[in-house]
Amino acid sequence: MRWHAAIILAVALSSLVASRPALAGEDLDVDKVIRERVDAGYSVGIVIAVVKPEGTKFHAYGRVATDSEQTVNPDTLYELGAITSVFTAAVLTEMVERGDVKLSDPITKYLPEQVRPKSPDGKPITLGQLATHTSGLPRLPDNAAIDANPNNPWVDYSIGDLYSFLSSHEFAAAPGSEWRYSHIGYGLLGHLLAKKTGKGYESLLVDRICNVLRMDSTRITQNEDLAERSAYGHHSDAEVADWNVPALAPAGALWSTGRDLAQFLSASLGLTDTKLKPALASMRQVRTRTSNVHTEQAFGWQKASRFGAPIFFKSSGSGGYRSFLGFCPERKIGVAVLSNSAVDCADIGMHLLHEKYALRDLKKKSAVASQNLDDFEGRYIMPSGLIFLFSRKGDKLMVEQAGVDKLEMICEGADTYRYKMVDARFKFKRDANGAVSDVTLYQSGGTQVGRRIDPKTEPTQIELSATVLGRYVGRYVDTTRGMVFEVSKVGTDLFVQMDKPGAPVLQIYPKAEYEFFYKLVQATITFDRNDANMVNGMTLHMGSQEIKTVRRISNQIGG
Repeated sequence: MRWHAAIILAVALSSLVASRPALAGEDLDVDKVIRERVDAGYSVGIVIAVVKPEGTKFHAYGRVATDSEQTVNPDTLYELGAITSVFTAAVLTEMVERGDVKLSDPITKYLPEQVRPKSPDGKPITLGQLATHTSGLPRLPDNAAIDANPNNPWVDYSIGDLYSFLSSHEFAAAPGSEWRYSHIGYGLLGHLLAKKTGKGYESLLVDRICNVLRMDSTRITQNEDLAERSAYGHHSDAEVADWNVPALAPAGALWSTGRDLAQFLSASLGLTDTKLKPALASMRQVRTRTSNVHTEQAFGWQKASRFGAPIFFKSSGSGGYRSFLGFCPERKIGVAVLSNSAVDCADIGMHLLHEKYALRDLKKKSAVASQNLDDFEGRYIMPSGLIFLFSRKGDKLMVEQAGVDKLEMICEGADTYRYKMVDARFKFKRDANGAVSDVTLYQSGGTQVGRRIDPKTEPTQIELSATVLGRYVGRYVDTTRGMVFEVSKVGTDLFVQMDKPGAPVLQIYPKAEYEFFYKLVQATITFDRNDANMVNGMTLHMGSQEIKTVRRISNQIGG
């Protein structure tokens, strides 16, 4: 499972509104939609379950892998990624209903005595705060040696590592003070619930939720039968390895099928008579707002009410999979969408739940001479300061921006390219000599013109060893503004992330041993040293502004 979330421009799921008369969700030809997606290369295989009072209808098209003839069906297993947290929330509310735990229970009640998180105000984190992303914990821990095994970076991250992180982490916000999405929070929540019962997390989930709802294929551990029915993840048309996250399993390790998810949706809608009804209803109670003005946070679910009838949903992306799970109580409809590709599919689920959420406008790829792609490579800066980085990958043109994975572009015509996953396009402009000088972005009815940054003014990137880069890994705090930055390393790549909700992870590149530059923002970084030549701080240079930080957490061994 991968957690490198794709933030798809400014037209994210919650803000997608139909720009043309939309077909009512219940009248949508679902089979046609998923055929178009798969045939156009947006997925290898898609399965959809639509749950209504009159019954469940399944739709499936495509294959389990590009090199396989095995077709997908309602019983094909897909990796759920962060949708796992919905099931962890269901375990929590079930245990609350039983009286096993309370939402107000401090996590220290279930942690070993030597593990004591240090919150800024001294107040303990509660189970309820873990479940609503208000614990103050960051998205992911910073003490994982993810560069040791890049194909499966979390496989060696243990509960001991998690405890070590909790004991040493310096919180940027007090528990309960703000919403901040946290995989660690849900990983810890599931671990503590399992610890309370004396069971493993998977055994607890199967016992309390899956067995009750007859979800026989929803598991973390796959037996021979489940493995034979599993789809394979894909990214940019290539098959990718699945990730194992044992310590954080309650946040993202589940696999399931369209048939099993239909069972869960039916129960969540109250269409199935089950003893879990009170617990599932409790999950829908809104607890706080999120960082998106159109959504609120319940337990596991997020609630969207932009177009009237509330929709409870959760979407997820892992290395080679995308999934969506949601339902609308007023309309008595639930939808599950499973895809074994890294291209988002949540628009289908939201449109089926409410027709005013638009379906993506697919564009076919047209032929283009591959040698022309070299003309477009480079960085382009918009008036807002946003930078787009275009690069060639074989016969494909790719684009990247801060916080967004590198995405393939589709050729629409001469010097014009469109996103494969978003309704936005770029048209390049050439000067009198035929060289590309700028690019115009057309999106949501508006335009922006980006100036091409002269390659001659770009810094020259040098190579530094993984050992040298390891000197800079750590946590840096601006004591004046309260800003916190996390520096991490994957192989011989160095990354910086501001420790706040939704902040992107950005790569920085060395131009000297202690000087680095960004490609996706107009900024540079200098690592500061003490008299012993040990890195003790970091200075961020952005135009005329300088942000000086002090190093607080260090994995540095030598200078």
